[in-house]
Amino acid sequence: MNKMIPVTAFCLCGAFCLMYLLVSGKVSGDDYIFFMLLLLLLPFSLKGFLDYRQVSSKEKNYPVFVRDLTLNIKTGMEPVRAIVMLEDNDYGALGNDVKLLASNLKLGVPLGEALEIMAKNTKSRKIKRTISVISGAVKTGGRIEEVFTILSAYLLNDREMKSEINSKLFTYQLMFFIIYIVFIAMNYFLYNNILPMMGESGFPVDVDFYGMLMFRSTMLLAVFMGLVSGKLAKGSIAGGVPNVFLLVSIGWVFNRTLL
Repeated sequence: MNKMIPVTAFCLCGAFCLMYLLVSGKVSGDDYIFFMLLLLLLPFSLKGFLDYRQVSSKEKNYPVFVRDLTLNIKTGMEPVRAIVMLEDNDYGALGNDVKLLASNLKLGVPLGEALEIMAKNTKSRKIKRTISVISGAVKTGGRIEEVFTILSAYLLNDREMKSEINSKLFTYQLMFFIIYIVFIAMNYFLYNNILPMMGESGFPVDVDFYGMLMFRSTMLLAVFMGLVSGKLAKGSIAGGVPNVFLLVSIGWVFNRTLL
């Protein structure tokens, strides 16, 4: 809930800026094209981002599920019984998949088939790979407890390493925003100082053309920087969608209020 406060405040500021521009008549053809593209791409981008968030949440909670399953198996439970005992645990977005897995096992679905259904529903390659290991261990029998112990330790260690890497990459993601703000500041300096001085010195300078060029370059830079920052920090282009909309909004507001 606290995260929604700055987002709401930013959206209100953007709405007031848009109203001001509409009233003052400063909206150009590029602005209409920009808003049309934004409205067309918003549903697809939002869906992709929500799917990414859901899969990311499942991958984050999956090591905890395997750890709890390993603990149940260590107490002497059969794999089916150990899974059913976990259906009421809180695993975030993965909780529905665990409940579906437990329900299928209660209905008599073979464990291997039930695990394959769960792997398909998660839509995560990482979870699919580990579930195939679990399914193979259950089918072949043997010392299942050791397999689950090793797999659980690997997943938990991988989760910690990923969290540490993401925290370090956040610094680089922040650098993208700083570079973008510096680029906008340079455009402001060029537009309000260098170009008028060139015009006063006798050079033929079309200020409106350069203003349009700066606006379009700012929008394009926002899109690609946002996608690259998402790929760098979160490992997925879909994870950079919020950065794209944030950078595009910042660029549009600054360009239309300063230039």
